[in-house]
Order: sequence, then structure tokens, then C-alpha cells
Amino acid sequence: MSNIFKRADIYSIIYEQKNYKKEVSFILNKLKKYNVRAKTVLELGSGIGGHAKYLCKKGIKVTGVDRSKSMIDGSIKDKNFINILGDIKKINL
Repeated sequence: MSNIFKRADIYSIIYEQKNYKKEVSFILNKLKKYNVRAKTVLELGSGIGGHAKYLCKKGIKVTGVDRSKSMIDGSIKDKNFINILGDIKKINL
């Protein structure tokens, strides 16, 4: 894994212009189009919770999995977001 994906501080700087809100809106619109009502989301490689932040604002509960402790420690804090430290290839959910 590249070092930028292990360090939340560097990751945040590199992706500060990323439009997570727009990406979440796109996903929610697709779900709505196909009449899928998501109450929970599993986000693999959740990082600092960029997508989770906007999903949680919509009342969706998000469980994130990331293998970087720095990303988990630096992730958003929200009652609807649980971020688990683990390798997505090995984690037992």
C-alpha cells in the first residue's frame, strides 16, 4: 500500500478538492432510480470517511473498513458511522 493511503494527514491534503458530496448525490440518485432504499452502507476502503460524512447526513448508517490505523484515527466522528480497522480481504463482518 502506498504511504499516502496510510497517513490521514497527507491523504486529506491530496484529496481536499475531491467532491464527496457530489459523488454521494450521484450514488443516492442511482439508488433512487432503481427504487433501492438503503438504510445501511458497507464502505470498503473507507479512509477518513469522506463519503460516510454525507451518507450519514442523509440518515444512512455506514460501516467503514480500512486497514490504516491513521485513517481510522483521523476519520469523521458521527453516531451513524463505525470505522473498523481491518483488511477488506480478511475481515469477518
